[in-house]
Amino acid sequence: MLWNALTRLNAHFPEGFTRSEELDHLVETFGHVRTRNELKATISTFFKAGLVRQKPLQNQEEKCVFIAKLPETEQAMAKVVDEAMLPRLANACQSNRVPLTHKAVTPLLLSTYTTAELSDLIEASSALAAAHVSKGDDPSRLLRSPSECQRVS
Repeated sequence: MLWNALTRLNAHFPEGFTRSEELDHLVETFGHVRTRNELKATISTFFKAGLVRQKPLQNQEEKCVFIAKLPETEQAMAKVVDEAMLPRLANACQSNRVPLTHKAVTPLLLSTYTTAELSDLIEASSALAAAHVSKGDDPSRLLRSPSECQRVS
């Protein structure tokens, strides 16, 4: 569903969209099979993975407009989403003293990885989560947030 939603956003709003336009379009397109909360989670995933970014502002009076950053393939998008979501999962596991295992992670990922690739991904995600916590960052805000309206180059 993520790939379909992202490609449709990109096609429907080639010049950019507001957050409300994004949600309205997804509800119109997928509302018959997905709840509003599921669609809001999709939007959040897009932001956290960097698949939706703020369009550079031309002047201070412009409203915050976002654009879809479409990867070349659905598989490339799946890996980007996995890389964005796994540090959050690693943080939750660390906070609750639960081991982050291959068996637990594999069904949650969108892409398929070799054992070595998955080990590397888990290790990098755990290190990123630990680094954010040690710096005093709010771990629930790892990477991006859809509520932020900042310039993205």
